[in-house]
Amino acid sequence: MKISRYSVGHEVAALPQPVPPAQLTAQIVAARIEDSFVQAVNVDTTRVADATEAELLALRWLLADNSCYAGMAGKTYHQIVTFGEGRHGQVVFRYTAAAQGGMNVDGTAVFLGRGLPYGAATADAATLKQELGGTYGVRFSGNWTDVELTKVKCALSLVPEADREAVRGVEFARVAGLSGDGHNGYTLALFEHTFAAHIASTGTVKVATAAFDKDARGFVGTYERRLPPSVRVLLHEIGHAVESAPHRIDAWRNTTVTVNGLHPGTVQDHTPVTQDVLDEALRLHHRDFSELNKLSLLASGTYNAALHKEPEVKKLIADCAARKGKLAVLAGQVTAMLDDPGKGDIAAKTVKDIQADFRAITDAYTYAAKMLSGGPYTDDSYQELKRDAANLSQDVIWQPYREELLRWADVRLRQNAWEALHKTWQGGRTGREQNFVRYVNQQNIGYDLTNYSTTHWRSIDRFGYELYAEAYSYWLVHPDALTAHHAQLLPYFTNGTHRISAT
Repeated sequence: MKISRYSVGHEVAALPQPVPPAQLTAQIVAARIEDSFVQAVNVDTTRVADATEAELLALRWLLADNSCYAGMAGKTYHQIVTFGEGRHGQVVFRYTAAAQGGMNVDGTAVFLGRGLPYGAATADAATLKQELGGTYGVRFSGNWTDVELTKVKCALSLVPEADREAVRGVEFARVAGLSGDGHNGYTLALFEHTFAAHIASTGTVKVATAAFDKDARGFVGTYERRLPPSVRVLLHEIGHAVESAPHRIDAWRNTTVTVNGLHPGTVQDHTPVTQDVLDEALRLHHRDFSELNKLSLLASGTYNAALHKEPEVKKLIADCAARKGKLAVLAGQVTAMLDDPGKGDIAAKTVKDIQADFRAITDAYTYAAKMLSGGPYTDDSYQELKRDAANLSQDVIWQPYREELLRWADVRLRQNAWEALHKTWQGGRTGREQNFVRYVNQQNIGYDLTNYSTTHWRSIDRFGYELYAEAYSYWLVHPDALTAHHAQLLPYFTNGTHRISAT
């Protein structure tokens, strides 16, 4: 595809931030217009019925002052204007080519409202964190201000209900700065997550101070709904969460089942676990046969002590009785054998049963251990291990070992299922991203939605996740921008196709 334009139709906070002279008069404004490239000057105040004469003069002066920059024709800017100390206005500056040609332009300033969008907190920080955690299941770390959290609340409120599962458990981490990716990205915010069948958390959105820098200089959104630029930054990262949701949601489900299978109740909802806890749950336990061997030796040692009437036989009988199961049965049989040696055959058979159980369990563990060192193994192999484990003795003395083999085989089966579903695409590329890339190519939608989507597409081997995230954010803050870019881009999101993975 050929780069033709960056076509969201407007630029945000792209103009310098000139402050009109404190004492403006009609004569000063007229002189500034005369000395500029602007020909026709129009100020639209229909949305601010009580616009003052000072505000009108300031907007006319700014229209003229802005026109001194080359290439203004055809440009639209969403700007925050400073009328004076603590007084701001939300203004769209629009320039078209003037009839005179050259650098001459006609300018229009649309005065949309006063103040900074979401510039005041709706509650204190602690209350907002609690509210957002309860409503969306998100977590927070770092030093968030109440105003910043109000903007996070705004962003999350725009996310459709069908996409909100993607942010459950996600941590919003406030950081001072980010190092970037070498492609002008990852300096404002960054969504980090692990691409694996089991994960310790559902992901983290890191938000830098720079993410809020433009909030006092520009706005995003429509004429009817103006939003701070940081809201689109946040929605971009949430777009990454939505694009990666299937594999993260399935991986967290695996983690929940796996960890709670070893330590019931450890995982509550989406609360993260430590990597050590997760690693322990993924591990095959009881691989040290010394404990198993002790049980087998206890059985044979007790029988032999009774056979030879050795002095420690009573202690060994007590140890067997304490173990319960077949060993407790053996304790009774050996006690009877001491009174009647003719009953030794019964005890000997029980010893052989225990030793047979021991060999079967160690054989199953040896097979499982082989899987740890080799592989990958298919579902058939793990199902075979499950069948072998299910057929092992259900005697109480072997129960922990039998249950562990069954648990671990299920862990591996879930891992195989996750990989079969989510590792279809090379390099961790997701099914939702690939579905989007196919659609973009089929519809001949330019990847040049924004400067960043263009740079990333060209530099990262036609990966589509940044274009997906950019389009997702504009869908929620300014859907007309997607239509301006390509008529078929907006329906991809409004129809819910962005939730479909390629097959």
